[in-house]
Amino acid sequence: MKLPLVDYTFKLFQKTNFENVLLIAVQHVLESNLNMFEYLFKKGLRPENIFLLGKCYSTSKETLDNFRKKGVNVSEGSLKYNSHLAFDKQFELEVKGFLKFIQNKVNFKDYDKVLLVDDGGYLIYSVNLLIKETANIIGIEQTSSGYNKLKNIPLKFPVLNVARSKAKLEFESPFVASLVIKKFLFKIKEYNLNPKKVLIIWSGAIGKEIFNLLKNKWDIQIYDIQQNLSSFGKIQLEDIISEFDLIIGTTGSEVINEKDFDKLKKGAILISASSSDREFSAVNLRKLVPEIRDCHKDIYVKNIWLFNSGFPLNFDGNKNSISPQKIQLTRALMLSAICLAKEKKYENKFIELDINIQKLIIKRFNKTNYKLW
Repeated sequence: MKLPLVDYTFKLFQKTNFENVLLIAVQHVLESNLNMFEYLFKKGLRPENIFLLGKCYSTSKETLDNFRKKGVNVSEGSLKYNSHLAFDKQFELEVKGFLKFIQNKVNFKDYDKVLLVDDGGYLIYSVNLLIKETANIIGIEQTSSGYNKLKNIPLKFPVLNVARSKAKLEFESPFVASLVIKKFLFKIKEYNLNPKKVLIIWSGAIGKEIFNLLKNKWDIQIYDIQQNLSSFGKIQLEDIISEFDLIIGTTGSEVINEKDFDKLKKGAILISASSSDREFSAVNLRKLVPEIRDCHKDIYVKNIWLFNSGFPLNFDGNKNSISPQKIQLTRALMLSAICLAKEKKYENKFIELDINIQKLIIKRFNKTNYKLW
């Protein structure tokens, strides 16, 4: 598959070599990520020096098998799911077990650098807590939820902050927002649902994009804890949720909990557009039905619709979430961060992704013409 933006970024780092690098990754096991790793193979990264853990809701079984065919060590935990447990608790234990397995296989001191490529902060958090010798370790964090998990802890090694980079926030968010909309429109048609009033929780990058794409078509409002960004001023969320037919959570944290379920409007639809299953305390709704194996199943219980079992609607188990051509901006940013992590030395703190590299990638990206719909 040709990804010209990733190819362009690859050429920006002609001399970067990964021959004696250990790369540990918590990433979505998707085709576009495999494409990115193939560029690293060209730079000398050995597949046997990669340990990869995916998340059940964003792992493509087909892509997982393809990673293994390349020789990458992919954890069985990438597909593990228990519908009656909160995903974060499951995944925290999975990451610790994953890390322990790696420590039994390799010695970090044997490598020039150990790169932690993280999505959600759990890997970097665990290494920061459990590993004493960190001189050759550097992290790369991809998500805002991961940044929020890590931002208040003293870091023992540098972490490149792709999550909050201008390029990712401004250019990835429209694609994610449009995909979430496309999928929920399909689902409400499938179930013959007709929501009238829509609430978006949090006016972050994705929340704003969803609002802007729907504001001329739906009766839609935003709730935010910052009163100047909220449609409701000082009014609390719990006092307004009964008014809405469809609620879209974009915060990356729990905004509706178990005690709020009875306040929801009959037939209310809950949709996550963030990460994990934490927006709506989804596990407490899943516990009300028999245990299910499919983390993408839509659930109707207590007169509430929980789409995609509470997981982000943009992931459905297929080999791509957003098309590789559209998500290649994120892959290019991640590839640049991985190359910079190999080449540079940084202080033990969050490091902004090189702004000049961002500008070059954005300039090239702007020459493309990828439509949202």
